[in-house]
Amino acid sequence: MGRGKGKKSRESNSYKLLIFFVVLAFIVSSIFIVFNVLGRRGVEYPDFSGFHVYFDSNTSLFKGFKVPVVGSSKARYDVYIFHDLYCVFCAREMVESLGLIVNSVSDGKIRVVFIDFTVHASRYPEVIRSHALLRSTVGTDSLFLSLMYKAYYRLYSENKFPDPGFLSSLLNQSNLRVNESIVNEESSIVSALYRASLSLGVRGTPTIIIYDREFNTILNVIEGYQGKDLIERILRGLP
Repeated sequence: MGRGKGKKSRESNSYKLLIFFVVLAFIVSSIFIVFNVLGRRGVEYPDFSGFHVYFDSNTSLFKGFKVPVVGSSKARYDVYIFHDLYCVFCAREMVESLGLIVNSVSDGKIRVVFIDFTVHASRYPEVIRSHALLRSTVGTDSLFLSLMYKAYYRLYSENKFPDPGFLSSLLNQSNLRVNESIVNEESSIVSALYRASLSLGVRGTPTIIIYDREFNTILNVIEGYQGKDLIERILRGLP
């Protein structure tokens, strides 16, 4: 009889221990979710008004390729941003740092060049069309920047790809019609930019290349997610 009571006691203790760990796991996961949500809500929506994005076919590293650019054509430094709309690391970098990067062109020293580098196209071929739809907004003041941010914010906050349907809906909300001939042309350019980027040695996203136009040389290559603080120090450190 004594052994029976000991067995029941051990079973009771094991059950209580199991309940304790289940409750502990629930509390830890709840705290993680709360901090994660609060952290994401804390991201401020950048103000892109006043920043005009235009196509340039004569940048130092991509001569002959039509690429979206923001900033003065007389800027000393070209900051090339290689990005993929389906890249989760790009999403985090863009949500945290796109406003900072774009605002860096204000003093006329820096120009930002956006390069479509669709590394996920082999698995998700529709990402090329998403990039083409985004590129179709170039020339409409700051719309390109706003839609890019919204596309990446969707991936960052909801873990959902900014697929062509999502980009098309953003265009419709902006009273822009999808022009298939333009989108098809842009899709071809996106594919060509991927091949050209590979020839430069770019292998992943995000990648940032800082080019000194005065001395015709690459100053820095930044691969992978870096975070806002590091990018700010690098940009501010340019002479």
